[in-house]
Amino acid sequence: MTSTNTSRVAITVGLVMVCLVLHACYSFTGASVPAHLQTINIAEVNVDAQFGNPPLYKQVFLDQLVDEFEGNSTLSLTESQGDATISLSVASITESSAGSAQTETETDRSVTVTVRGEYFDNVKQRELWTKQFTQKTTFSVSGGQAARDEAVQELLEYIAEDVVLAVVSGW
Repeated sequence: MTSTNTSRVAITVGLVMVCLVLHACYSFTGASVPAHLQTINIAEVNVDAQFGNPPLYKQVFLDQLVDEFEGNSTLSLTESQGDATISLSVASITESSAGSAQTETETDRSVTVTVRGEYFDNVKQRELWTKQFTQKTTFSVSGGQAARDEAVQELLEYIAEDVVLAVVSGW
């Protein structure tokens, strides 16, 4: 092997090693959670939107938040005052036509869910962030109320993922 080829192999191996080390260090499980925060409390989840089935939506959202925090965060959930608190409110759920032409028979509808959230550091008594999370999807009109409820639940699951990502990544 020539010295040029040996140098290329050495550089390539070195770059691969650096990439592997950096990849192993990258995680969404708490890299940006302040070190003094060990526990989090999910304050009452409110559904202010008067649409569909608010009690169902509240339970689905809360269950998904718990699952996301337990699976994707270094923070331990607590039912009492935690080192941090997250307060969430489903601010709006809106439905609209998904079609573009008004003369067409409507087959799909669009639903949008917006959640407002606040992440508070109880140890240092300061707000870490206030954010609004919005997701949108369509559902088939032929599915009726069940299809609409399923679409809303799916969006709440996506928003729960976004909320936990915002907490653990500092996003």
